[in-house]
Amino acid sequence: FTMENDSTQNNNNGHDLNVAIETDDTTDLIWYDMDALLGVDDNDASNDHDVEGGRDNSHESEASSSKAKRHKAKQILALESLFQSCSHPDDETRRALGTKIGMDPQQIKNWFQNKRSQNKLKSCWDENREIRSINTMLQDENFKLRQRILEQSCFSCHCHMSPPQQLSEKQRLLIENARLKEQYLRAQATLRELTRGTPRPLVMPSFIVASDGNGTDTTLLLQHAERAMKEFQELAAAGAPVWLPSIDGDVLNYREYTTGVFPGMLGPCPQGFVSEATREAAIVWGTAADIVGILTDPGRWSEMFPGIVAAVSARDVGFSGTLSSRDGLILLMNAELWVQSPRMPNRSVKFLRFTKMTANGQHWAVVDVSVDGVVGQEGEPRAQNTRCRLLPSGCLIENMGGDYCKVTWIVHAEYDEATVVPLFKPLLRSGQALGARRWLPVLKRQCEYKGVLKNFPAGDGRKGVMEVAKRMTASFYAAISGPVTLPGSRVREWRGAALPVRMVIWNCAGVVPGHPDSRVLSATTTVWLPSTQPCVVLDYLRNERRRGEWDVLARGAAVTELGYIITGNVHGNAVSILRPNVTDDGTNNNKILILQEACSDPSCSLVVYSPVEKNVTLALMRGGNPVTDVLLPSGFAILPDGYRKIPHASSSSSSATSTSTAPAGGNTTSAGCLLTAAYQTLWSGPPADDNLAAGAFDAIGKQLCNAIESIKAAVGAEVIIPA
Repeated sequence: FTMENDSTQNNNNGHDLNVAIETDDTTDLIWYDMDALLGVDDNDASNDHDVEGGRDNSHESEASSSKAKRHKAKQILALESLFQSCSHPDDETRRALGTKIGMDPQQIKNWFQNKRSQNKLKSCWDENREIRSINTMLQDENFKLRQRILEQSCFSCHCHMSPPQQLSEKQRLLIENARLKEQYLRAQATLRELTRGTPRPLVMPSFIVASDGNGTDTTLLLQHAERAMKEFQELAAAGAPVWLPSIDGDVLNYREYTTGVFPGMLGPCPQGFVSEATREAAIVWGTAADIVGILTDPGRWSEMFPGIVAAVSARDVGFSGTLSSRDGLILLMNAELWVQSPRMPNRSVKFLRFTKMTANGQHWAVVDVSVDGVVGQEGEPRAQNTRCRLLPSGCLIENMGGDYCKVTWIVHAEYDEATVVPLFKPLLRSGQALGARRWLPVLKRQCEYKGVLKNFPAGDGRKGVMEVAKRMTASFYAAISGPVTLPGSRVREWRGAALPVRMVIWNCAGVVPGHPDSRVLSATTTVWLPSTQPCVVLDYLRNERRRGEWDVLARGAAVTELGYIITGNVHGNAVSILRPNVTDDGTNNNKILILQEACSDPSCSLVVYSPVEKNVTLALMRGGNPVTDVLLPSGFAILPDGYRKIPHASSSSSSATSTSTAPAGGNTTSAGCLLTAAYQTLWSGPPADDNLAAGAFDAIGKQLCNAIESIKAAVGAEVIIPA
């Protein structure tokens, strides 16, 4: 953990790459006219003593003085034929051939020497030509890389970036030292895993079959899960034309799907529903057994995806495999899924999760499918009209070795679009809200986070800081999407000059882990920034020199990064401790520091921060216990707007591959973003005090609107549209 300006993060986007690949023209081989040499009857051949054993030849001087003449075509044909079978004939073979074609044995020896030299030179010349071709290709690639560096553009999204700060030699050495230490700790962890021995088999509850509580025969659930597994595996293995490639991944061709071999397990799509089907693949840190362990444990699954899973309950239905592993495990799950915006209602879904192992534990399949038509309540028809249902979805996991695995994720869902705010419809249809393009990037980023956390030993201050930051981010998700549905919450909408802000007074006890019984005022709002890419907004929010433009904790000034922990492979994914540069008394002796986590993946970017007392922070960094005080995180969630065009085949009105028309006032010539801002503070008064609430609502509402206006001006957005 780097402290007090020892090192700063630097986007070393290849700026040290200044490799010039030179062309050495002196390496060109000289091409001799060997045909003339081979066609001379008595020509001067070199004494190939190393090849022919260094024997003295009595005919050498006589052959040298002979008049040059070309061999006959029959002679050359015979010589070529022998050379193909034997390139070093002995004396007896040369005499026999000479008698046959009318040539002296010494002439035959010279011809073979010249032929071997010709082949050797030709091979060198071909190799040199190939090397020159490769050199030209590398020069072109080097030129393009240097041009990209000079343009200061991001290699992933091609956005313009500010030039990085030059690092001193001391800073370079500190960064290199941190990298080597990380490798050393990773190697130690791997060694401990290898010496720990064979893991014990998983102990599962002692059951084989069970009732679902609604009188549903477990056999029906097993058959339903098996059918879903079969369809999912066929869908995962299919290529074009079932899946159509797009910029971000694969989308399902519904015409091929509905007219193909897929059975349509849940029947026709209900009236007013739309379909969303996306597929994504990536290499993820962790073994297949690790990923399966997370997906089959509801608690760990919810913890792994805090920005997607709001709540989950599950119970075991049965096994179709053995009890010694998760192979064949079937869970009946109820889940609440959310998107980071107060304008998006939570999505409820009830489904079976079926886990199956193939290829001796190297391949796993985890499949989800809704139980519509299979499970029903007492006195109700089993085919219920839910607002969302999952067709066979899930992931295929393949071990790749070296603690990595390949994950292929598919989400195929049908949902009632009438419940969706118009501004969010393109995002949902693109699969970046609750589709494969959301689940898999989050899994990859969270696995990287856990990998970093795992490398820190117990008692390490960095481990404690990361655990607190993890809890802070979970609290931020709950503040954006959770309070409205809680009993006892008071919800109001405050309208400023242009933006509506949702105000909620709620009790965070039992909702966020580690929070005591406290009432909190949460203010949230969502706006659309057309044609403003998410990475532009994220770079501005992470700019320490301009933080005072929008953060009241910075008191209008810049902040200093006291230290940071890199949490992933994406530049900027880090947990930081910041210090405002000014205080009330004009000194730099701040009693309040800022704990911040910034993270980004293709589906979402976050900047979450919370004030923390300085003495608590220092104790935590020295290896103390994680803080138990209330963390009141504020911050920003930046989502893509979903208006990027994707190729699709014509289909029914329920197809999700069609692209919606942009609302009036928006320019969709390039991708924009949906920005959600949230601010929280403790509520000390009674929730029913209207006068106190009105004053607090005005203060916080104006503060949030000012932050949005500062972001709009900084990123050069022409217009902001309230969601």
